[in-house]
Amino acid sequence: MSTINTSVFLLQLICQSHMILSNKKDKMFSASLSEAIKSDLLFKHGCVATYGGKIIARGCNTYKCYSSNDNFICQQCSCHAEINVLRQIYHNHSRKKHKLNRIMKKTTLYISRYSNKGESTNSAPCVKCLEVIQRLNVRKIIFNLDDEYFEYNSKDYHTTHRTFGDMYFRK
Repeated sequence: MSTINTSVFLLQLICQSHMILSNKKDKMFSASLSEAIKSDLLFKHGCVATYGGKIIARGCNTYKCYSSNDNFICQQCSCHAEINVLRQIYHNHSRKKHKLNRIMKKTTLYISRYSNKGESTNSAPCVKCLEVIQRLNVRKIIFNLDDEYFEYNSKDYHTTHRTFGDMYFRK
């Protein structure tokens, strides 16, 4: 595929995923921003998970990293908002695996970031969070990049984004 064709393909893919939020989705994204504001970290991320149009879990990024034995993310200097929320869902339904799988397949994650200027800013999941999201078969992710909102089936989204914490551990 030529460079021009590749660029056109990527632009078409981005345009298909770029969206204007409906009132319902805007309300959910606002809820995730409210969670981000609660974070004590420099980069304030928030996340809400919805199932059937209702919020089933919410959280922000925190210093608490939890156990490295829980099969989520290890070797991080913080707990990412997405992982915080997915842990809540997992622990609430871990005794009934079939129910957990059914819930995850219909769950949408709204991922936000609140800047020091008080604005919604880039909030796409990092590589490690995306791996967990995809492993748990979460249906959709909605996030902000460059002042635009994007919605993806989690299996269709790919990223190379690494966090500052991840880069620190890799040195």
